[in-house]
Amino acid sequence: MIRPPGRWKTALAFAALVMFAASLLIASYRLLLVEREMRDDVGENLLWFVSQAQFESLRFTDATRRGVTWRTTPRWTATVCANATMCS
Repeated sequence: MIRPPGRWKTALAFAALVMFAASLLIASYRLLLVEREMRDDVGENLLWFVSQAQFESLRFTDATRRGVTWRTTPRWTATVCANATMCS
């Protein structure tokens, strides 16, 4: 026979749901405040965004260049070519 969960388990689950809902409301409110603040300071935020975009594009270009170099000269080439029969 299946017993229903105890009252303390139900209360604990309800408390967890209430805390989750409260956290969601607080996060939504703070996100709304940040959105309003960003809308008011367009010039300063745009400057930051452009500088971050430039920095990230340089990082991406550097990572891509290193990735292409690594793929064209793999590390295992020296160990494989040590055996003359595999390199011919």
